[in-house]
Amino acid sequence: MPWNWMATRPAPSGDPSRWLTDRDLEFIVRTTSTRRTDYDRIREIIRDKPDFLEILLEDDRLYQRMASDDEILLKVSPQLLFTVLLRRARRMLKQVSFTMEPGPGGTLPVFDAGPAVRLVEQPQVLGYLADMLASFVRTELRTFVVRRGATYQRWVLSDMDIDDLLAAVELVDPSQRFAVYKRAADVSLFLVGLFPEYVNAPVQARWRGGPSPAFLRQRRRREFEEYVRLGTELYHRAALEEMAHRTGLNEVLSTIGDHFVLAAKPLHVLARQIIPLRRLGWLGPSGGGAAAQQ
Repeated sequence: MPWNWMATRPAPSGDPSRWLTDRDLEFIVRTTSTRRTDYDRIREIIRDKPDFLEILLEDDRLYQRMASDDEILLKVSPQLLFTVLLRRARRMLKQVSFTMEPGPGGTLPVFDAGPAVRLVEQPQVLGYLADMLASFVRTELRTFVVRRGATYQRWVLSDMDIDDLLAAVELVDPSQRFAVYKRAADVSLFLVGLFPEYVNAPVQARWRGGPSPAFLRQRRRREFEEYVRLGTELYHRAALEEMAHRTGLNEVLSTIGDHFVLAAKPLHVLARQIIPLRRLGWLGPSGGGAAAQQ
């Protein structure tokens, strides 16, 4: 299988108790329980009472510890990390009436914070976004061997490059095209939401005094509006695939496709206010997850 994210998986559960690892629960309990020390009993309660878990996932102590720890991905799953951070982004969006819309000439206020909050209040949308971000903790190159007439050629493709992914659609088995469409759509949302300064920068612009990170570079440069159009189209295309229905992802993919720009708003909050300096340390080929998985 070319990339790990191509494995067929069901839609992310809106109930975190169904996917939290034992290590995740241990971290949550020890971070949020300051008076009780019967941690095993607290873990049992959390497993049996999703409402209690919901409260703990919004706990300020949990958020502060995660957001301030450079090595957090060695201690918890990426899904837990981004679930907690997205919940905080949602809380921040609730406190404002407008968001800042990135564009070639800078940013402009748009009064869409309310609709953005309502979108990520849908458990399946929040779960999908957390799962999507977790998939970018480790990005990779893969080699395909392609027959051209009487000869074979080796293609090295990146799972972070939209044009590489669209080329891969023609190389993979038809049953795997759904995953490739979905990944290409996710890359569009990831770039627009979490790295808007890269998307909107002039071609020769430099990244904080140095070249832009290699894993962000695309073979063909696109403007913000093109990423939005392409991401919207690819989410809808993925939602129509048979595999989307079999995995239960068709509805959430259609929803994000219908509201692509709104889905990027909590990611903007992550990029600007929550993890502006940790994005590159946690994501990409040298991200914290790579170490965590070794």
